[in-house]
Amino acid sequence: MNKFAFIVGINDYGNKSDNLNNAINDAKLIAEILEYKGFDIKLVFDVDHTNFINHFNVFLDTISNHDTVIFFFAGHGIEDRDINYMIPSKLTSKDELIPLDTIQNQLYNNNHDGIKIIIFDACRNNAVGVKTTSIPKIKSLYNTLISFSTSSTNTANDGKKNSPFTKNLVETLSLYNLNINEIFSKTREKVINETYFKQIPWEYNSLINKDINFDNISVPNIYSESFQNFKKSFYSSIFTRNRFIFAGTSKYVNFIKKDLDINSFRLDEEEKEYSIEEIDSNDNYIVFLNNLKELIIMNKEWEISTYTFNEIDNFPFTVSINMDNTVLIGGYSKNIFLWNIISNEKKSIPVEGNIYSSTSKQNLFAFGGEKGIFKVYDILNNKYKFESTSKEFLITYCIKFSDDNKYIATSHNGGKIIIWSTLTYEIIYIHRLEENLFIPFPETTNKVSNNVKHVEFSKDSSFLMIGSDNGKITFLDLKYFTVIDEIKLELGNHTIDTFSTNEDDSILLVSINNKIHIFKR
Repeated sequence: MNKFAFIVGINDYGNKSDNLNNAINDAKLIAEILEYKGFDIKLVFDVDHTNFINHFNVFLDTISNHDTVIFFFAGHGIEDRDINYMIPSKLTSKDELIPLDTIQNQLYNNNHDGIKIIIFDACRNNAVGVKTTSIPKIKSLYNTLISFSTSSTNTANDGKKNSPFTKNLVETLSLYNLNINEIFSKTREKVINETYFKQIPWEYNSLINKDINFDNISVPNIYSESFQNFKKSFYSSIFTRNRFIFAGTSKYVNFIKKDLDINSFRLDEEEKEYSIEEIDSNDNYIVFLNNLKELIIMNKEWEISTYTFNEIDNFPFTVSINMDNTVLIGGYSKNIFLWNIISNEKKSIPVEGNIYSSTSKQNLFAFGGEKGIFKVYDILNNKYKFESTSKEFLITYCIKFSDDNKYIATSHNGGKIIIWSTLTYEIIYIHRLEENLFIPFPETTNKVSNNVKHVEFSKDSSFLMIGSDNGKITFLDLKYFTVIDEIKLELGNHTIDTFSTNEDDSILLVSINNKIHIFKR
Protein backbone atom coordinates (compact mmCIF):
# COMPACT_ATOMS: atom_id res chain seq x y z
CA MET A 1 0.00 0.00 0.00
CA ASN A 2 1.44 3.36 -1.10
CA LYS A 3 0.86 6.74 0.52
CA PHE A 4 0.36 9.92 -1.51
CA ALA A 5 -0.55 13.51 -0.66
CA PHE A 6 -1.68 16.35 -2.95
CA ILE A 7 -1.16 19.66 -1.15
CA VAL A 8 -2.28 23.09 -2.32
CA GLY A 9 -1.50 26.48 -0.76
CA ILE A 10 -2.78 29.71 -2.28
CA ASN A 11 -1.82 33.17 -1.02
CA ASP A 12 -2.12 35.15 -4.25
CA TYR A 13 -5.67 36.22 -5.06
CA GLY A 14 -4.80 39.18 -7.24
CA ASN A 15 -5.10 42.05 -4.80
CA LYS A 16 -3.89 42.96 -1.32
CA SER A 17 -7.30 42.88 0.27
CA ASP A 18 -7.95 39.29 -0.82
CA ASN A 19 -4.41 37.90 -0.53
CA LEU A 20 -3.59 35.54 2.34
CA ASN A 21 -0.36 35.53 4.32
CA ASN A 22 -0.04 31.96 5.53
CA ALA A 23 -1.77 29.47 3.24
CA ILE A 24 1.54 28.56 1.58
CA ASN A 25 3.16 28.29 5.01
CA ASP A 26 0.39 25.88 5.98
CA ALA A 27 0.92 23.81 2.83
CA LYS A 28 4.66 23.61 3.48
CA LEU A 29 4.13 22.67 7.12
CA ILE A 30 1.71 19.84 6.38
CA ALA A 31 3.93 18.65 3.50
CA GLU A 32 6.94 18.45 5.81
CA ILE A 33 5.29 16.20 8.36
CA LEU A 34 3.49 14.02 5.81
CA GLU A 35 6.76 13.44 3.95
CA TYR A 36 8.33 12.51 7.30
CA LYS A 37 5.45 10.10 7.85
CA GLY A 38 6.20 8.35 4.56
CA PHE A 39 3.94 10.08 2.02
CA ASP A 40 4.98 10.92 -1.53
CA ILE A 41 4.20 14.62 -1.82
CA LYS A 42 2.85 16.74 -4.68
CA LEU A 43 3.00 20.37 -3.52
CA VAL A 44 1.59 23.28 -5.56
CA PHE A 45 1.30 26.99 -4.78
CA ASP A 46 -0.76 29.89 -6.16
CA VAL A 47 -2.33 27.88 -9.00
CA ASP A 48 -5.13 29.23 -11.15
CA HIS A 49 -8.07 27.03 -12.13
CA THR A 50 -6.41 25.48 -15.19
CA ASN A 51 -3.13 24.65 -13.44
CA PHE A 52 -4.96 23.37 -10.37
CA ILE A 53 -6.94 20.88 -12.48
CA ASN A 54 -3.92 19.89 -14.58
CA HIS A 55 -1.72 19.20 -11.53
CA PHE A 56 -4.48 17.24 -9.84
CA ASN A 57 -5.14 15.10 -12.92
CA VAL A 58 -1.45 14.19 -13.10
CA PHE A 59 -1.59 13.30 -9.41
CA LEU A 60 -4.64 11.08 -9.99
CA ASP A 61 -2.64 9.04 -12.50
CA THR A 62 -0.11 8.17 -9.78
CA ILE A 63 -2.61 6.63 -7.34
CA SER A 64 -4.40 3.31 -7.51
CA ASN A 65 -6.85 1.25 -5.53
CA HIS A 66 -5.94 0.47 -1.89
CA ASP A 67 -3.56 3.43 -1.60
CA THR A 68 -3.73 5.92 1.26
CA VAL A 69 -4.34 9.37 -0.19
CA ILE A 70 -4.50 12.79 1.46
CA PHE A 71 -5.78 15.93 -0.27
CA PHE A 72 -5.02 19.20 1.55
CA PHE A 73 -6.14 22.68 0.59
CA ALA A 74 -5.24 25.98 2.30
CA GLY A 75 -6.65 29.15 0.77
CA HIS A 76 -9.95 30.92 0.29
CA GLY A 77 -13.13 28.88 0.24
CA ILE A 78 -16.88 29.36 0.25
CA GLU A 79 -19.92 27.26 1.00
CA ASP A 80 -23.15 27.53 -1.00
CA ARG A 81 -26.16 25.24 -0.65
CA ASP A 82 -24.16 22.76 1.47
CA ILE A 83 -21.41 22.48 -1.15
CA ASN A 84 -17.88 23.64 -0.34
CA TYR A 85 -15.73 25.24 -3.02
CA MET A 86 -12.03 26.04 -3.29
CA ILE A 87 -11.14 29.37 -4.82
CA PRO A 88 -8.10 29.11 -7.12
CA SER A 89 -5.64 31.93 -7.64
CA LYS A 90 -6.69 34.81 -9.92
CA LEU A 91 -10.34 33.78 -10.16
CA THR A 92 -12.06 35.30 -13.23
CA SER A 93 -15.57 33.81 -12.91
CA LYS A 94 -17.63 31.64 -10.58
CA ASP A 95 -17.32 28.82 -13.11
CA GLU A 96 -13.68 28.48 -11.99
CA LEU A 97 -14.66 27.57 -8.44
CA ILE A 98 -13.57 23.99 -7.68
CA PRO A 99 -16.14 21.91 -5.76
CA LEU A 100 -14.69 19.79 -3.01
CA ASP A 101 -17.18 17.10 -4.02
CA THR A 102 -15.52 16.87 -7.43
CA ILE A 103 -12.18 16.14 -5.75
CA GLN A 104 -13.86 13.51 -3.61
CA ASN A 105 -15.51 11.83 -6.60
CA GLN A 106 -12.27 11.68 -8.56
CA LEU A 107 -10.35 10.22 -5.62
CA TYR A 108 -13.09 7.63 -5.23
CA ASN A 109 -12.91 6.68 -8.92
CA ASN A 110 -9.17 6.05 -8.73
CA ASN A 111 -9.01 4.60 -5.22
CA HIS A 112 -12.34 2.99 -4.41
CA ASP A 113 -11.20 0.80 -1.52
CA GLY A 114 -8.25 2.82 -0.25
CA ILE A 115 -8.21 5.42 2.49
CA LYS A 116 -9.12 8.93 1.33
CA ILE A 117 -8.55 11.90 3.63
CA ILE A 118 -9.60 15.37 2.47
CA ILE A 119 -8.49 18.34 4.59
CA PHE A 120 -10.02 21.76 3.90
CA ASP A 121 -8.38 24.67 5.76
CA ALA A 122 -10.49 27.50 4.40
CA CYS A 123 -13.58 29.56 5.18
CA ARG A 124 -17.01 27.99 4.75
CA ASN A 125 -19.10 31.13 4.63
CA ASN A 126 -20.31 33.03 1.54
CA ALA A 127 -19.85 36.69 2.46
CA VAL A 128 -20.16 37.94 -1.13
CA GLY A 129 -23.27 35.88 -1.89
CA VAL A 130 -21.91 33.87 -4.84
CA LYS A 131 -24.64 31.77 -6.48
CA THR A 132 -23.15 28.54 -7.77
CA THR A 133 -24.48 26.17 -10.39
CA SER A 134 -25.53 22.62 -9.49
CA ILE A 135 -22.99 19.82 -9.74
CA PRO A 136 -23.30 16.03 -10.12
CA LYS A 137 -24.33 14.15 -7.01
CA ILE A 138 -21.57 12.67 -4.86
CA LYS A 139 -20.86 9.07 -5.81
CA SER A 140 -19.83 7.75 -2.43
CA LEU A 141 -18.36 8.58 0.97
CA TYR A 142 -16.93 5.07 1.25
CA ASN A 143 -13.70 4.87 3.33
CA THR A 144 -13.38 8.64 3.35
CA LEU A 145 -12.70 11.27 5.98
CA ILE A 146 -13.35 14.93 5.21
CA SER A 147 -11.92 17.39 7.70
CA PHE A 148 -12.95 21.05 7.73
CA SER A 149 -10.97 23.60 9.69
CA THR A 150 -14.20 25.30 10.73
CA SER A 151 -17.90 24.58 10.97
CA SER A 152 -20.44 25.26 8.25
CA THR A 153 -21.08 28.95 7.38
CA ASN A 154 -18.12 30.11 9.51
CA THR A 155 -14.69 31.59 8.78
CA ALA A 156 -11.24 30.08 9.33
CA ASN A 157 -8.42 32.12 10.88
CA ASP A 158 -5.28 32.57 8.74
CA GLY A 159 -3.09 32.93 11.87
CA LYS A 160 0.19 34.73 12.43
CA LYS A 161 2.59 32.28 10.77
CA ASN A 162 0.31 29.31 10.32
CA SER A 163 -3.40 28.89 10.71
CA PRO A 164 -4.57 27.62 14.12
CA PHE A 165 -5.99 24.53 12.43
CA THR A 166 -2.93 23.48 10.40
CA LYS A 167 -0.51 24.32 13.21
CA ASN A 168 -2.42 22.18 15.71
CA LEU A 169 -3.06 19.40 13.21
CA VAL A 170 0.69 19.11 12.53
CA GLU A 171 1.46 19.15 16.26
CA THR A 172 -1.03 16.32 16.77
CA LEU A 173 0.25 14.35 13.78
CA SER A 174 3.70 14.42 15.38
CA LEU A 175 2.35 12.44 18.35
CA TYR A 176 2.38 8.65 18.46
CA ASN A 177 -0.16 5.98 19.37
CA LEU A 178 -3.15 8.03 18.22
CA ASN A 179 -5.70 6.69 15.76
CA ILE A 180 -7.23 8.85 13.04
CA ASN A 181 -10.25 9.80 15.14
CA GLU A 182 -8.08 10.80 18.09
CA ILE A 183 -5.86 12.93 15.85
CA PHE A 184 -8.72 15.06 14.57
CA SER A 185 -10.49 15.11 17.94
CA LYS A 186 -7.37 16.42 19.70
CA THR A 187 -6.82 18.94 16.90
CA ARG A 188 -10.38 20.19 17.30
CA GLU A 189 -9.92 20.57 21.06
CA LYS A 190 -6.71 22.57 20.58
CA VAL A 191 -8.24 24.87 17.96
CA ILE A 192 -11.32 25.51 20.10
CA ASN A 193 -9.14 26.41 23.06
CA GLU A 194 -6.87 28.65 21.00
CA THR A 195 -9.71 30.53 19.28
CA TYR A 196 -12.05 30.60 22.26
CA PHE A 197 -14.78 28.71 20.38
CA LYS A 198 -14.69 31.10 17.40
CA GLN A 199 -13.49 28.25 15.17
CA ILE A 200 -14.69 24.67 15.56
CA PRO A 201 -13.17 22.05 13.20
CA TRP A 202 -15.58 19.49 11.79
CA GLU A 203 -15.32 16.05 10.17
CA TYR A 204 -17.39 13.65 8.10
CA ASN A 205 -16.07 10.14 8.49
CA SER A 206 -16.86 6.83 6.81
CA LEU A 207 -13.47 5.16 7.30
CA ILE A 208 -13.82 1.42 7.72
CA ASN A 209 -10.71 0.99 9.86
CA LYS A 210 -10.79 3.37 12.81
CA ASP A 211 -7.30 2.22 13.99
CA ILE A 212 -5.48 4.06 11.20
CA ASN A 213 -2.50 5.99 12.52
CA PHE A 214 0.47 7.93 11.19
CA ASP A 215 3.19 6.34 13.33
CA ASN A 216 6.34 6.15 11.24
CA ILE A 217 9.03 4.90 13.64
CA SER A 218 9.04 1.31 14.85
CA VAL A 219 10.83 0.74 18.16
CA PRO A 220 11.77 -2.43 20.08
CA ASN A 221 9.02 -2.14 22.68
CA ILE A 222 7.50 -5.64 22.67
CA TYR A 223 8.56 -7.75 25.63
CA SER A 224 10.11 -11.09 24.69
CA GLU A 225 11.81 -12.67 27.71
CA SER A 226 14.18 -12.10 30.64
CA PHE A 227 17.07 -13.95 32.18
CA GLN A 228 18.76 -13.55 35.53
CA ASN A 229 22.30 -13.93 36.78
CA PHE A 230 22.39 -14.33 40.54
CA LYS A 231 26.15 -13.76 40.78
CA LYS A 232 26.41 -10.27 39.35
CA SER A 233 24.70 -7.11 38.26
CA PHE A 234 25.30 -5.46 34.89
CA TYR A 235 25.95 -1.77 34.49
CA SER A 236 27.75 -1.52 31.17
CA SER A 237 26.90 -2.92 27.74
CA ILE A 238 27.66 -2.56 24.07
CA PHE A 239 26.72 -4.15 20.75
CA THR A 240 29.81 -4.91 18.68
CA ARG A 241 31.09 -7.70 16.44
CA ASN A 242 27.52 -8.95 15.93
CA ARG A 243 26.90 -9.59 19.62
CA PHE A 244 25.86 -7.88 22.82
CA ILE A 245 28.40 -7.66 25.63
CA PHE A 246 27.20 -7.04 29.20
CA ALA A 247 29.51 -6.58 32.16
CA GLY A 248 29.33 -5.46 35.78
CA THR A 249 30.25 -6.68 39.23
CA SER A 250 32.51 -9.52 38.08
CA LYS A 251 35.39 -10.34 35.74
CA TYR A 252 32.91 -12.54 33.87
CA VAL A 253 31.20 -10.82 30.94
CA ASN A 254 28.18 -12.09 29.02
CA PHE A 255 28.42 -12.44 25.24
CA ILE A 256 24.91 -12.57 23.78
CA LYS A 257 24.50 -13.27 20.08
CA LYS A 258 21.60 -11.99 18.02
CA ASP A 259 19.87 -15.35 18.34
CA LEU A 260 20.10 -14.68 22.11
CA ASP A 261 22.53 -17.54 22.70
CA ILE A 262 24.39 -16.55 25.90
CA ASN A 263 28.00 -17.32 26.78
CA SER A 264 29.86 -16.22 29.89
CA PHE A 265 33.50 -15.27 29.31
CA ARG A 266 36.22 -14.78 31.94
CA LEU A 267 38.56 -11.91 31.12
CA ASP A 268 41.60 -13.39 32.91
CA GLU A 269 42.72 -16.46 34.85
CA GLU A 270 44.12 -14.66 37.88
CA GLU A 271 42.63 -15.06 41.34
CA LYS A 272 41.94 -11.38 41.88
CA GLU A 273 38.36 -10.18 41.65
CA TYR A 274 37.17 -6.92 40.15
CA SER A 275 34.20 -5.25 38.52
CA ILE A 276 33.96 -3.88 34.98
CA GLU A 277 33.02 -0.20 35.09
CA GLU A 278 32.52 0.43 31.38
CA ILE A 279 32.98 -1.08 27.91
CA ASP A 280 33.67 0.62 24.59
CA SER A 281 34.92 -0.46 21.16
CA ASN A 282 36.13 0.65 17.75
CA ASP A 283 36.93 -1.35 14.61
CA ASN A 284 40.11 -2.76 16.14
CA TYR A 285 39.58 -3.22 19.87
CA ILE A 286 37.06 -3.82 22.63
CA VAL A 287 38.20 -2.15 25.85
CA PHE A 288 37.04 -2.98 29.38
CA LEU A 289 37.83 -0.66 32.29
CA ASN A 290 37.87 -2.29 35.73
CA ASN A 291 37.92 -0.83 39.23
CA LEU A 292 41.58 -1.83 39.71
CA LYS A 293 42.71 0.91 37.27
CA GLU A 294 43.26 -1.72 34.58
CA LEU A 295 42.32 -1.45 30.93
CA ILE A 296 41.64 -4.88 29.43
CA ILE A 297 42.11 -4.77 25.67
CA MET A 298 40.63 -7.37 23.29
CA ASN A 299 41.86 -7.31 19.69
CA LYS A 300 40.18 -8.60 16.51
CA GLU A 301 41.48 -12.11 17.18
CA TRP A 302 39.87 -12.03 20.66
CA GLU A 303 43.31 -11.94 22.25
CA ILE A 304 43.53 -10.10 25.56
CA SER A 305 46.16 -7.79 27.01
CA THR A 306 46.02 -5.65 30.15
CA TYR A 307 47.41 -2.20 30.81
CA THR A 308 47.51 -0.69 34.32
CA PHE A 309 47.03 3.07 34.75
CA ASN A 310 49.17 3.85 37.78
CA GLU A 311 48.73 7.54 37.03
CA ILE A 312 45.11 7.40 38.20
CA ASP A 313 44.98 8.62 41.78
CA ASN A 314 41.57 7.18 42.61
CA PHE A 315 38.65 5.12 41.35
CA PRO A 316 38.21 4.96 37.50
CA PHE A 317 34.70 5.07 36.14
CA THR A 318 34.49 5.68 32.37
CA VAL A 319 36.36 4.70 29.21
CA SER A 320 35.92 5.50 25.52
CA ILE A 321 38.03 4.74 22.46
CA ASN A 322 38.07 6.62 19.15
CA MET A 323 38.81 5.32 15.66
CA ASP A 324 42.51 6.23 15.97
CA ASN A 325 42.86 3.88 18.96
CA THR A 326 43.15 6.68 21.52
CA VAL A 327 41.52 5.89 24.84
CA LEU A 328 40.04 8.37 27.32
CA ILE A 329 39.75 7.33 30.99
CA GLY A 330 38.04 9.34 33.69
CA GLY A 331 36.70 8.80 37.17
CA TYR A 332 37.15 9.96 40.74
CA SER A 333 40.28 11.88 39.86
CA LYS A 334 41.52 15.40 39.24
CA ASN A 335 42.44 14.51 35.67
CA ILE A 336 41.24 12.68 32.60
CA PHE A 337 43.80 10.53 30.81
CA LEU A 338 44.38 10.03 27.10
CA TRP A 339 46.43 7.08 25.88
CA ASN A 340 47.05 5.80 22.36
CA ILE A 341 47.20 1.99 22.30
CA ILE A 342 49.51 1.91 19.27
CA SER A 343 51.95 4.76 19.92
CA ASN A 344 51.82 4.58 23.73
CA GLU A 345 51.51 8.37 23.77
CA LYS A 346 49.97 9.65 27.03
CA LYS A 347 48.43 12.87 28.19
CA SER A 348 46.58 14.04 31.29
CA ILE A 349 44.13 16.95 31.37
CA PRO A 350 43.02 18.61 34.62
CA VAL A 351 39.28 18.65 35.37
CA GLU A 352 37.21 20.37 38.05
CA GLY A 353 35.39 17.31 39.36
CA ASN A 354 34.70 13.59 39.09
CA ILE A 355 33.96 12.27 35.59
CA TYR A 356 31.15 9.73 35.18
CA SER A 357 30.73 9.41 31.42
CA SER A 358 32.60 9.80 28.15
CA THR A 359 32.20 9.11 24.45
CA SER A 360 34.06 9.79 21.21
CA LYS A 361 33.37 10.82 17.64
CA GLN A 362 36.22 11.12 15.14
CA ASN A 363 38.82 13.41 16.77
CA LEU A 364 36.48 14.54 19.56
CA PHE A 365 36.06 13.22 23.09
CA ALA A 366 33.07 14.36 25.13
CA PHE A 367 32.94 13.79 28.87
CA GLY A 368 30.87 14.87 31.85
CA GLY A 369 30.34 14.41 35.55
CA GLU A 370 29.72 16.31 38.75
CA LYS A 371 29.64 20.13 39.17
CA GLY A 372 27.76 20.48 35.90
CA ILE A 373 30.70 19.25 33.82
CA PHE A 374 30.05 18.64 30.12
CA LYS A 375 32.99 19.28 27.81
CA VAL A 376 34.10 18.37 24.29
CA TYR A 377 37.85 18.05 23.70
CA ASP A 378 39.55 18.12 20.27
CA ILE A 379 42.59 15.83 20.49
CA LEU A 380 44.00 16.92 17.12
CA ASN A 381 44.20 20.55 18.17
CA ASN A 382 44.71 19.82 21.89
CA LYS A 383 41.99 22.19 23.05
CA TYR A 384 38.42 22.28 24.22
CA LYS A 385 35.88 22.71 21.45
CA PHE A 386 33.07 23.29 23.95
CA GLU A 387 32.68 23.76 27.70
CA SER A 388 29.12 23.94 29.01
CA THR A 389 28.09 26.75 31.30
CA SER A 390 24.46 25.66 31.43
CA LYS A 391 22.67 25.92 34.77
CA GLU A 392 20.15 23.26 33.73
CA PHE A 393 21.92 20.41 35.54
CA LEU A 394 24.29 19.52 38.35
CA ILE A 395 25.52 16.11 37.19
CA THR A 396 26.09 14.57 33.76
CA TYR A 397 25.58 10.80 33.88
CA CYS A 398 25.78 9.82 30.21
CA ILE A 399 26.86 11.33 26.88
CA LYS A 400 26.27 10.00 23.36
CA PHE A 401 26.88 11.23 19.81
CA SER A 402 24.29 10.35 17.16
CA ASP A 403 25.64 8.26 14.29
CA ASP A 404 24.71 10.97 11.78
CA ASN A 405 26.80 13.41 13.89
CA LYS A 406 23.96 15.95 14.17
CA TYR A 407 23.29 15.61 17.89
CA ILE A 408 24.85 15.03 21.27
CA ALA A 409 22.56 13.71 24.00
CA THR A 410 23.44 14.24 27.65
CA SER A 411 21.51 12.83 30.61
CA HIS A 412 21.37 14.38 34.05
CA ASN A 413 19.90 14.50 37.51
CA GLY A 414 16.33 15.67 37.97
CA GLY A 415 15.00 13.64 35.03
CA LYS A 416 16.61 15.86 32.37
CA ILE A 417 17.88 14.86 28.95
CA ILE A 418 19.41 17.55 26.76
CA ILE A 419 19.84 17.40 22.98
CA TRP A 420 22.70 19.59 21.71
CA SER A 421 23.69 20.57 18.18
CA THR A 422 27.13 19.28 17.15
CA LEU A 423 27.51 22.29 14.85
CA THR A 424 26.88 25.07 17.36
CA TYR A 425 26.79 23.21 20.72
CA GLU A 426 23.58 25.05 21.47
CA ILE A 427 20.73 23.34 23.29
CA ILE A 428 18.12 22.19 20.77
CA TYR A 429 15.68 20.55 23.16
CA ILE A 430 15.33 19.57 26.81
CA HIS A 431 13.23 16.50 27.56
CA ARG A 432 11.97 16.29 31.12
CA LEU A 433 10.93 13.13 32.91
CA GLU A 434 9.67 13.11 36.48
CA GLU A 435 12.07 15.35 38.38
CA ASN A 436 11.85 13.36 41.61
CA LEU A 437 10.88 9.87 42.72
CA PHE A 438 9.18 9.04 45.98
CA ILE A 439 10.74 6.11 47.81
CA PRO A 440 8.53 4.86 50.67
CA PHE A 441 10.13 3.88 53.94
CA PRO A 442 8.45 2.88 57.20
CA GLU A 443 6.62 5.84 58.71
CA THR A 444 8.02 8.33 56.17
CA THR A 445 8.38 9.08 52.48
CA ASN A 446 11.68 10.26 51.02
CA LYS A 447 11.95 12.22 47.79
CA VAL A 448 15.00 11.48 45.62
CA SER A 449 16.19 12.78 42.26
CA ASN A 450 15.20 10.83 39.16
CA ASN A 451 18.66 10.35 37.68
CA VAL A 452 18.90 9.45 34.01
CA LYS A 453 21.83 7.02 33.90
CA HIS A 454 21.83 5.92 30.27
CA VAL A 455 20.81 7.12 26.80
CA GLU A 456 21.37 5.62 23.35
CA PHE A 457 20.67 6.88 19.85
CA SER A 458 19.11 4.51 17.35
CA LYS A 459 21.52 3.41 14.65
CA ASP A 460 19.69 5.51 12.04
CA SER A 461 19.59 8.51 14.44
CA SER A 462 15.80 8.76 14.16
CA PHE A 463 15.08 8.28 17.86
CA LEU A 464 16.70 8.39 21.28
CA MET A 465 16.27 5.75 24.00
CA ILE A 466 16.27 6.99 27.60
CA GLY A 467 16.64 4.92 30.77
CA SER A 468 16.22 6.39 34.24
CA ASP A 469 15.80 5.58 37.92
CA ASN A 470 12.04 5.09 37.52
CA GLY A 471 12.54 1.81 35.65
CA LYS A 472 11.23 3.11 32.33
CA ILE A 473 12.62 3.19 28.83
CA THR A 474 11.41 6.20 26.84
CA PHE A 475 11.68 6.37 23.04
CA LEU A 476 11.95 9.95 21.74
CA ASP A 477 11.39 11.03 18.12
CA LEU A 478 14.33 13.27 17.18
CA LYS A 479 12.61 15.37 14.51
CA TYR A 480 9.57 16.54 16.46
CA PHE A 481 10.84 15.56 19.95
CA THR A 482 7.68 13.66 20.79
CA VAL A 483 7.50 10.45 22.81
CA ILE A 484 7.08 7.41 20.57
CA ASP A 485 6.43 5.05 23.46
CA GLU A 486 7.40 4.19 27.04
CA ILE A 487 7.92 0.76 28.55
CA LYS A 488 7.89 0.08 32.27
CA LEU A 489 10.18 -2.80 33.08
CA GLU A 490 9.45 -3.68 36.70
CA LEU A 491 7.14 -2.59 39.47
CA GLY A 492 8.47 0.20 41.64
CA ASN A 493 11.46 2.42 40.94
CA HIS A 494 14.50 0.53 39.69
CA THR A 495 17.56 2.14 38.15
CA ILE A 496 18.20 1.27 34.51
CA ASP A 497 22.00 1.20 34.39
CA THR A 498 22.56 0.19 30.80
CA PHE A 499 20.93 -1.06 27.60
CA SER A 500 21.94 -1.70 23.99
CA THR A 501 20.32 -2.45 20.65
CA ASN A 502 21.58 -4.51 17.75
CA GLU A 503 22.65 -3.14 14.36
CA ASP A 504 19.11 -2.35 13.13
CA ASP A 505 17.52 -1.60 16.53
CA SER A 506 15.18 -4.58 16.23
CA ILE A 507 16.37 -6.09 19.55
CA LEU A 508 16.80 -4.18 22.80
CA LEU A 509 18.50 -5.64 25.88
CA VAL A 510 17.99 -3.76 29.15
CA SER A 511 19.77 -4.38 32.45
CA ILE A 512 18.17 -3.82 35.85
CA ASN A 513 20.29 -5.16 38.70
CA ASN A 514 21.04 -8.80 37.84
CA LYS A 515 18.33 -9.20 35.19
CA ILE A 516 18.47 -8.60 31.47
CA HIS A 517 15.12 -7.94 29.81
CA ILE A 518 14.74 -8.53 26.08
CA PHE A 519 12.46 -6.48 23.85
CA LYS A 520 11.82 -6.76 20.12
CA ARG A 521 10.02 -4.85 17.42
